[in-house]
Amino acid sequence: MSRSTFRVLSSESRTLEKEIPQLQEIASKVWKREEELKKSESGTGCIGPKNTA
Repeated sequence: MSRSTFRVLSSESRTLEKEIPQLQEIASKVWKREEELKKSESGTGCIGPKNTA
């Protein structure tokens, strides 16, 4: 690996490391429509295709 490649990758790595706490916070939040989606998914069993065989 050349020095310039190493510098670029190191710089990108440092940038991403700084973003980790913010991304973890976003990922841990309950999204606004998540509960609504769970409720609608539980009711979709009766909507699916029927086996007539």
